[in-house]
Amino acid sequence: MKYLSNGLSPNMFSFQKGKVTVKIEHINVNEFCTNIKDAVNTIGHQSTADLINSLCGTSLKMNRITFTASKGDEIYVITLTIRLEEGKVLSADEIAELMNQGKIKFMRAVIVE
Repeated sequence: MKYLSNGLSPNMFSFQKGKVTVKIEHINVNEFCTNIKDAVNTIGHQSTADLINSLCGTSLKMNRITFTASKGDEIYVITLTIRLEEGKVLSADEIAELMNQGKIKFMRAVIVE
C-alpha cells in the first residue's frame, strides 16, 4: 500500500517482533507526484494539500487520518527542512515561498522489515 503524508513518525509503523526497518530516500518532485496518484491521502493541513495540488495536478483535500504501515508499504512524505515556532500554521503563500527557497523536501519511506 502507498500512503501520502506531511510527516513521518514511528507511530506510523507496524512493529513486527518489536522492530521495524525503514529505508528513507530523498526523491524529486516529479517522482513524488508520479507515485502519489494512487496513495492513501493522510495530509493533515489544507495548505499542504493545496501545494501538492499545484505541483502535481491533483485535487487533494486535508484528510487527517491515522494509519499503520506494514512491510512492503511505501510512505511518500512532503516535509519542511526548518522547524517552525510552536503552534505556527503556514498559509498557502508561506508554503509556496518555502518551496521556492528549497526548504521543502520530498521523501519515500519503504518499510523493509
